[in-house]
Amino acid sequence: MQTNLNSKQVSELLPQKEPFRFVTDVIELDLDLNHIKAHQIFGKNEIFFQGHFPNKPIVPGVLLIECMAQTALILLQKVLDIEMHEAYLVKVVVSTFYSIVKPNDNIFIESTDMTLKGNFWEVSLKIKFETNKKVAKATLLLKAGE
Repeated sequence: MQTNLNSKQVSELLPQKEPFRFVTDVIELDLDLNHIKAHQIFGKNEIFFQGHFPNKPIVPGVLLIECMAQTALILLQKVLDIEMHEAYLVKVVVSTFYSIVKPNDNIFIESTDMTLKGNFWEVSLKIKFETNKKVAKATLLLKAGE
């Protein structure tokens, strides 16, 4: 089953709220394939741009990890049919950054793998620009459910 989620639906799903919500909308969500593709745009007025390389602002890498974690949480909630407050990022297994993200850049966050490891879910994700140029990738470990 494939679907998408608009900004309001994402806001209702994620426990994170503005200014710490880093998924604008979900473009693809396929529960049969455990696959999600989300979208985020960092507007030029984001507060962190004031201090993170203010003369040449870029999105902090830790916020790109947060984009991936929030995308993974949406996927887990939908696949496992759980409440979002029951899912947490517990470890960044590995991450690699390829490109910087600047104000007003559109990025797309996509899951590439999802595996149950004991009591944890390991979710691999990648971020790309509209041009398909690589931004980052990571494998995250999340705890979901009781």
